[in-house]
Amino acid sequence: MKKKSSSFYIYIIALAAILIGFVIVFFIWRHDVTQAINVKIVNDALPLTDEGKVPEGEAVPEHKDSGENIDIYVTVSKSWKNTDDFGAQYDGFIKNNSVAVVYNWSLDINLPDDGTIDSAWNGTYETDGRTINVKPDENTNMIAPEGMQTFGFVMLSPEVLDIRDFSFTGHRFAKITDYPMFWSMVVLLIIWGIFVITSLIIHFRMAKLKQQKLHDEMVIDEMMHTFARIIDVKDESTRGHSLRVSYYSKMIGEKMGMDENEVKNLGYIALVHDCGKIGVPDLVLNKAGALTDEERKEMQKHTVYGGKILSGFDSIEGIINGAIYHHERYDGKGYPEGIKGKDIPLYARIIGVADSFDAMNSDRCYRKHLSAEKILEELENNAGTQFDPDIAQIMIKMVKDGLIEEMKGKADIISQEVIKLK
Repeated sequence: MKKKSSSFYIYIIALAAILIGFVIVFFIWRHDVTQAINVKIVNDALPLTDEGKVPEGEAVPEHKDSGENIDIYVTVSKSWKNTDDFGAQYDGFIKNNSVAVVYNWSLDINLPDDGTIDSAWNGTYETDGRTINVKPDENTNMIAPEGMQTFGFVMLSPEVLDIRDFSFTGHRFAKITDYPMFWSMVVLLIIWGIFVITSLIIHFRMAKLKQQKLHDEMVIDEMMHTFARIIDVKDESTRGHSLRVSYYSKMIGEKMGMDENEVKNLGYIALVHDCGKIGVPDLVLNKAGALTDEERKEMQKHTVYGGKILSGFDSIEGIINGAIYHHERYDGKGYPEGIKGKDIPLYARIIGVADSFDAMNSDRCYRKHLSAEKILEELENNAGTQFDPDIAQIMIKMVKDGLIEEMKGKADIISQEVIKLK
C-alpha cells in the first residue's frame, strides 16, 4: 500500500479545521435566529445638571454588556419647570450591535418616579404605574444590523427623571452570509482549494515527468543492452560476456554500499567496457589458438578503441574510464597506460575483477571454465597485484557465500539470449 505524503495529511487537517469553522458559524447563526432576545439593561447614572440636562461635552455613560448586543439610552434634550411639576423631552435610542435584524421588539422603561406622557413618537406607548411600554409601529418594527432606532416622548413629572432602567425583548433574523466569520471560512476554503488544485496539477505533471523518465531510462537500458549484444556477437568466444560482467559489477557495487544511481551507472559502464573490440580484426578476435605477440598487441588496443568510441558520451560519468582502464593492474603492470593502485578509476577496478571472474567462470574455445576452488585461488593469489585487494575480497566472499552458483545460473540465462543472435 502506497504511503500517503505529509502534504496529504496537512490538506485533510486544514479542510477539517475549515469545516469546523463553518459548523461553528452555523450554530452561532441558529442560536441567533431561534433564541428570543430578553435582556434587562441598567445604565450608569447620567451626569444631569439641576435642570435635568446632560452637560455639554459629556459622553453618554456606558452600561455593562448584556451579552445580547443591544444598547439602550434615554437622555433629556430639553426641560422646563411648570407651576406644579417639571416638563421634559426625553430622546432615546435602541442600538443593534449584532449582524442580525431585530424585529417585533418591545421596550419597558422603568421610571424612578411617577410621570405622565404628554406626547410621543416612533411607536405606541402605554403607561402602567411607573413603567412605560414602547412597541414599534409598522415603520419602526425592524432594527437593521449595526443600526439604530430612535424613540422619544414628552413627560410631566415631579422632577426631571434620570431614566436608565430598561427591559427589552425581541427576535432576530439573519442570513448566515451576514456573519463575517462565514466569509472568512469561504476565503480559507477558496485558498485551500487553490492549494489542492495546484498540488494536483504539480502531482500529475510530476507523475507524467516520472513516467517519461522511466520510459527514457528503459530506452537507454535497451539501447545499452543492444550495443552490448552487438559487441558480444562479434566476439564468438564470449557469449553474453558483457551482460554478465555488468551483472557481476552491479553486485560488487551493491556490496560496496553504492547508491541505486551509482549501481545503475556502473552496470551501463560495464555493459560497454569491451566496445573497442569492434575495432579489432575478426581474425584476431575469434582466433581459436594462442595469439602471437603482434596479435596480442592488436587485441590490447581494444581499450584505446573503446575510449575513442565513447569519447563523446558524457551523460554517464566514468563510462570512458571503464572502457580504457579495465585491463590495468593494481601493481601497475597492466595496459594501456600502466597506472596502478587507487590511480585506476574505481569503476575500472570493479569491472577488472568482474571481467576476470567471468573469464575464469566461462567456457572458452581453448579451455573449459575453472572450478570454484580454482577461481578462489586465483582471486586470493592476485589480490593486491592484479586486482584491488578490497574488491577481490568482496568477490571472494560472494563466491564462498554460494552466490557464484546463483550468478552462474543467471549468467547462463543471459548467455542464451546472445546465443540466439548467432
